[in-house]
Amino acid sequence: MDVSGNGYDLLNQAIEEASTEYRSMETKAEMVAYYQETYGKGWRVQIQRAISNLTGTKYNSVRRQFDPSRLNNAPVKGSENEKAFKELGQQLPPMQVPKDLKGKQAIVSLNGAMLIESGRKSRTSKADIRGQKLDSKHTNEMKRGNMESIFDAWGIGYGVISGVEVYSVSVDFV
Repeated sequence: MDVSGNGYDLLNQAIEEASTEYRSMETKAEMVAYYQETYGKGWRVQIQRAISNLTGTKYNSVRRQFDPSRLNNAPVKGSENEKAFKELGQQLPPMQVPKDLKGKQAIVSLNGAMLIESGRKSRTSKADIRGQKLDSKHTNEMKRGNMESIFDAWGIGYGVISGVEVYSVSVDFV
């Protein structure tokens, strides 16, 4: 099936926006992963400087926290290190995390046109497929980017659709 008008991209973007949220980094592991991705081989020096500057602790003292044998150890609850990591997490860019969608269903609104096979001819047909609530099976398929499950949920025979022109998409989970 041909999806034109960047319909597949619009759908994926709408799904991602509806199924994820942004929050500050909260754990040492999250910050280590961020620094590793951002700074590559020089990540240790960068995170050690950041913690040292936040706490006023000597660089060499902070350095021990990132020794390979201690890298996976979380800071002690209520410690200065825990406070420093929390403050550092507030200063770093927020991270995108999945929302808890367990038991929720999707409502998908599409504005566009479907191209439907009629014998050997294709014709453009506008269909009102807005605001349809999908069951959990279709919601899970949709989160994986399967547009077929959306049409199936709406009772539109996927085999008769030769293309979709999508102009706008919105996705909500309820």
